[in-house]
Amino acid sequence: MRRNHDVLAEARRALEKDDINEAAELLYRALEKTRNPAARRQLQLELVSCSLLGGEEFLPFAAELLDSILNGPAADEPLLNACHAEIEALYGAGPELVRTILGPAAAYAGCAAGSFHAAAALLLSGAAGEALHLLQQAGARTVPAHFAWRIPSLEGVAHEQLGDYVSAAGAIRRAVRLAPPGDPQERERLALAECLLETGEPDAAASALARTSRERLSLPEDRVHFLWLRARTEEQAGNPGLAIGLYRQARTALEQLDDAAEGVPVDRYTVLAGEAQLQAEAGDWPEAVTLYREALAAAGPDRAGLARHELAVTLIDSGNTEEAAEHLNLLRDDDAYEWRAEVLAELADLAFFDGDNRLAEQLAREALDLREIPAACICLGCVALDYFGFADAVAWFEKAAAASQPGETAWVTAQQLLADTYARMGPETAERLLLHASAALQFTDRRNDWYLPLRAHEEYARSTLAGRPQRLVN
Repeated sequence: MRRNHDVLAEARRALEKDDINEAAELLYRALEKTRNPAARRQLQLELVSCSLLGGEEFLPFAAELLDSILNGPAADEPLLNACHAEIEALYGAGPELVRTILGPAAAYAGCAAGSFHAAAALLLSGAAGEALHLLQQAGARTVPAHFAWRIPSLEGVAHEQLGDYVSAAGAIRRAVRLAPPGDPQERERLALAECLLETGEPDAAASALARTSRERLSLPEDRVHFLWLRARTEEQAGNPGLAIGLYRQARTALEQLDDAAEGVPVDRYTVLAGEAQLQAEAGDWPEAVTLYREALAAAGPDRAGLARHELAVTLIDSGNTEEAAEHLNLLRDDDAYEWRAEVLAELADLAFFDGDNRLAEQLAREALDLREIPAACICLGCVALDYFGFADAVAWFEKAAAASQPGETAWVTAQQLLADTYARMGPETAERLLLHASAALQFTDRRNDWYLPLRAHEEYARSTLAGRPQRLVN
């Protein structure tokens, strides 16, 4: 019988190629033939580590095998503790339990495999900073070949969790270079493209995707991920038509999957919501509404509120305010919904356009009690303007402009309404009229209904300030 270290070497060569099944089979066969307790323990621990690299389908086996080790002679060693912590984290353990199982970080200084699994456990429990420290500590020295690409790959995940997508892209680039050809390398390219989209680099993301072989992605869900990333890339590059087509391809490919796990790597809700947003931006309200309805049906509890909100906004744009109000009122009653202030502001707008100024003012003030919402300020300004309260209207519109950034929808709307208000206040406000009309025109398209009135306001103000007779504008 071959000595165990020969089996370990062969199993690790299989892991270098990401062949988890072959490595696990080699280790398991050797374990069945081994009677020496110390040798069995080493093989069991290697098999647990190997199984954790294999993902969800190997998890029950890894957990059962770990239990058999923990029920044996007591031991405190880095790899055992790290695998134990990772399994607990996969089953939902929080950071405190994970840290307790892992013990001091210094214990992992000489164990790359232990550092990797410990970092995975910390990442799963939300302690990305500590995970990154362990990974960087491991990456600073020579590591076993089968961890050479896995460590920078996991480092990229840690940087992503910390919101540092530039560093994440750098780490994942190293993983791409070191990963074996086939699934591992192609998946790392997908991860790189996703990071580059987060840093606003669609050209670089497109380049990464162009080097990705869709045919070498063996899992159907990875091919869906590829199409989704291409759609996002075209969207960021300013090609919405191409993006919509790719979202549709991703949706079709996803519908052909039987039991793809939610969110791994993209699910039905994510694909539907991406396409729906583009259809709404293109003004195809019926299609956008249909897609958002499907997205709402596909959304889990954590995303149902956002999906319902997007559907409601699209229904408003499509003219179906009655159904939109039904959805918004459901969200209004959900105290846990993050964007409840925006919901109240949208309901205030609907009330105002229905002619119910009292309700509009009440809802807008409720929104402002939660958070400073420019739309609520605009609604209150419009209510004041309805009653010829010019000073109050100006104050609310200026507050809306101050609470938003130049070029944002609320800011432009506030400038348009300020110009309209000053136009009603007479020639003594011509200077303010010119200021706000000119500001609004910078961001108002010629096809917009506001464009011609703003041009008229601007010309009137210039004429008044120049001392020329006022020119009537029809």
